[in-house]
Formats: sequence, C-alpha cells, structure tokens
Amino acid sequence: MTSYLCVTCGTHYLPSATPPARCPICDDARQYVPPAGQQWIAWDALRDGSRANIFTQ
Repeated sequence: MTSYLCVTCGTHYLPSATPPARCPICDDARQYVPPAGQQWIAWDALRDGSRANIFTQ
C-alpha cells in the first residue's frame, strides 16, 4: 500500500491501495484548488531524488 499526499495542501493520508477519493481540506470553499482539480502524489515519488529545496539570497 502507498501513502498519498494532496498536491495542493500537502495533507498526508494513511496508506491505501488507491489515492483518496477527495481531500476534505480542499473541498472547503475557502481553499484554492488548481483548475486541474485535486491531485495526489505518492511518498515514494517524493523520495526518488528528483525534487529538492533550493534556498537563495
């Protein structure tokens, strides 16, 4: 099973076989959701080394 995160708000969900059907945080009318709608990313995809934080002055 995979742990998923909401791409928009970063909320982490318990491991499951499929991404959650919806994110309760992003379902709130006050939360911004991109035009493409709710999207999910797996923890494993974040660990693949293709992403990094870069701090510059």
